[in-house]
Amino acid sequence: MGNLLLAWAAKEDLAALEDPDPAELGPTLRASKDLAMEQVVLLTNATSKADLERLDLYATWLAAESGAKVEIAPVTLADPSDHVGILDTATDCVEALQRKDPTADLHFLLSAGTPAMHAVWLLLAKSRFHARLVKCSIESGTTVVDLPFEISTDFATGLLERSDQRLVRLTQGLTPNQPAFAQIIGSSRPMNEAIALATRLAPRNVPVLILGESGTGKELFARAIHAASRRAEGPFLALNCGAIPSELIDARLFGHAKGAFTGATSERPGVFEEANGGTLLLDEIGELPLEAQVRLLRTLQEGEVTRVGEHAPREVDVRVVAATHVDLFEAVDNGGFRRDLLYRLAVGILRLPALRERGKDLHELIDALFTEVQTELNLEPDFEPRTLAKNARARLVGHPWPGNVRELRTTLVRAAIYASGEKITLRDVEDSLLPLPSSSTSGILDRPFNDAFDVKELQTELRSHYVKRALAETNGNKSQAAKLMNVKPQTFQDW
Repeated sequence: MGNLLLAWAAKEDLAALEDPDPAELGPTLRASKDLAMEQVVLLTNATSKADLERLDLYATWLAAESGAKVEIAPVTLADPSDHVGILDTATDCVEALQRKDPTADLHFLLSAGTPAMHAVWLLLAKSRFHARLVKCSIESGTTVVDLPFEISTDFATGLLERSDQRLVRLTQGLTPNQPAFAQIIGSSRPMNEAIALATRLAPRNVPVLILGESGTGKELFARAIHAASRRAEGPFLALNCGAIPSELIDARLFGHAKGAFTGATSERPGVFEEANGGTLLLDEIGELPLEAQVRLLRTLQEGEVTRVGEHAPREVDVRVVAATHVDLFEAVDNGGFRRDLLYRLAVGILRLPALRERGKDLHELIDALFTEVQTELNLEPDFEPRTLAKNARARLVGHPWPGNVRELRTTLVRAAIYASGEKITLRDVEDSLLPLPSSSTSGILDRPFNDAFDVKELQTELRSHYVKRALAETNGNKSQAAKLMNVKPQTFQDW
């Protein structure tokens, strides 16, 4: 038969049938056309007559669009996330197809179905059957996933019985979680990708540049990279380059001799010597003066430091992780940062997502941080444990958080303190939120797309903003305020 594609029937495929936009082919049709499939087998656990009729229509359309022979394979699944049940079902289906045509070139589609289904395809392709793993997207088209390992057939079932989430991560193109990164909360795609890249960078003895807005967890990632590296037994030091007076930056970085300057009553090593054999985090590296950047570059190139007031260099073995919230590439263009130093630091570049980009992570973070805050406040006298009202939680979820995780945590602290009863109310949260930056679009125009996103609510909020402004400018005169807003007085009154 030649090329044969096995795929779970997906909502994206059926949506493509109803809206046949060339850019929205759906994963199965896209893979079928790109890889010239001669046969497509759609596995489905649909049982209702309406669903099966709709699937029949899709199969007919898919055959016409792809030129492949399309077959629907109904299966019985008690739970679409049950790894072992999916394994048994998929194995029976593939074995039946191989009995019909032992020469078929098998392809398993990873872009349709649940994560558990993806994990099963991976295991079957790497153990029982010789098959290619395929994934596709609008941005990248269709690609064959090449994973350079094989799994013993006997071992595969045991993995699935433990519902091993590492396998699900592999099917998503991510690396398995490491203990060093366990304290980093979040399972959204942007965070998974950041953790996966950090995991790959950790064991490599190269400098890393971490980019991200304030409060996104740059130091947390730096510590995890150190803990997962070969330097884990060595020291980890963090230095905020923006918090040191310019006249003392050299002494703090490289150390100083006794009497090197007024107040230097004894010799002192710098952070490079203190971090010898370990990792040094240079936080807010973009704040480092240009003169100090020159000396830092030499230290990175030569692996040695010279203390202020001395002439003999001292060898150091330090891995540098730099972090900043500013755009260093723009700073280079503006003359605020040395290009050669940027190239030296940016061997591994790790970009951390803002909290508003992390979707479902916000729920996990609220739960974890709220528990952490409660634990800390329980040590204070007369503090009673709090609970979070549903509308208060919804307000937290809908906030854009320009200060990211750090701002979320301090807001929860304030709300827990401000609450007069056992429950933190919506009013407590409103009183605890900091005003949004007036020059930022992170308010109405940049709300996160999550389960709290509501267009009508945003329209109400926008209208309320201008109603208050109009009333303020007319000293509370509603008729004049209505004129300012170009609406009828009755309409303004209804608002």
